[in-house]
Amino acid sequence: MASAAAPEPAPQGARVGPDVRVGVMIPTYRRPDLARACVLQWLMQSLPPAVICVHQNGSEPSYEWCVEDLLGLGTIEWLHSPGQLLQQEWYGVPLRRLLARGCTHFFWADHDDLYLRGHAEQCVSELRHADFTVASHCAMLTVSDNDYRFQPLMHFTAHAGGGMSSSMAFTRAFAERLADDFARDTVTQYADNVLALTTLPHFTRHTSARRTTVYVSHRGSLTSAAWVNDAFDDSIALPPTPASSASTQAESAIPWPGGGPVLYGTRDRGYRDITRRVIAFCRKEGDAQGYWPLPEGDIQRSHKFGDPALNEIKHLVLCGLPDAQGLLVDRVLRDSDHCTFRFWQGVLSAECRPA
Repeated sequence: MASAAAPEPAPQGARVGPDVRVGVMIPTYRRPDLARACVLQWLMQSLPPAVICVHQNGSEPSYEWCVEDLLGLGTIEWLHSPGQLLQQEWYGVPLRRLLARGCTHFFWADHDDLYLRGHAEQCVSELRHADFTVASHCAMLTVSDNDYRFQPLMHFTAHAGGGMSSSMAFTRAFAERLADDFARDTVTQYADNVLALTTLPHFTRHTSARRTTVYVSHRGSLTSAAWVNDAFDDSIALPPTPASSASTQAESAIPWPGGGPVLYGTRDRGYRDITRRVIAFCRKEGDAQGYWPLPEGDIQRSHKFGDPALNEIKHLVLCGLPDAQGLLVDRVLRDSDHCTFRFWQGVLSAECRPA
């Protein structure tokens, strides 16, 4: 019997006519295992795609071999761009191929996510009344080296499209405009941002309550690598607090004596406590004396700490953290401010100066 926590199967939409040609674009990088698994999921859809276009980019050699035995089950086109591309071209290259193949409905498919069998059929049904559809909710699977966490329902807001990117589908008119916007863009350079900020305002949008996809968070993910440690709290082992510390009982919520938490985010979107992660970086990436320099750019910081406010400049708040002289001072570190954390003998401290 299926578990009650499993994602609910999507209700099947009305059967579609022969004029519907579903096209799927799947960018892939250094993961033949994920590329094969993704193609198999699309071949098993209740509404099979007319064309599945896999785009291997940024690496040699080609691993088209991972789907060669599947070619008799559907039309699979393998595109290989071994050089480095702008991020929007991960999607732009296969999108243009699907347009050339006469597709009418287009699906955004990242190779590491999961797609329930009724996903394509329900999206095509939704696109009868809109140019673009996206699901605001999905299930979430977080995987570590030898464990996993599963959330059957989450409100997904980390992607620019207003929902989970792999749940997105759109019409041919939308696809044609998106391909042109990819080619013209010189500022955004991220495919989902181009879609959300440049293309989408010209079309009708449907935000769906369906749950036809499962977002997979793992350490190789561009969006959510930093979420894995949050899901597996025991992956960061804190050193024991010295028994002689008089502040241990009074400040039991603080994992070291004498200071407050390190927060990361914005005033409008809220803050995330990243104290444990800062300590972990001091221990794992710091020098022999426990010093660890904070990345100075917002993008680099978000790669370390996750992104609580997508497409916004975040700042760090040091709440009563000791400075180099041992004084407890509240400080706000903005983008590009210089800071070096130190975790030494059970105490976290910070030396900071403005950019």
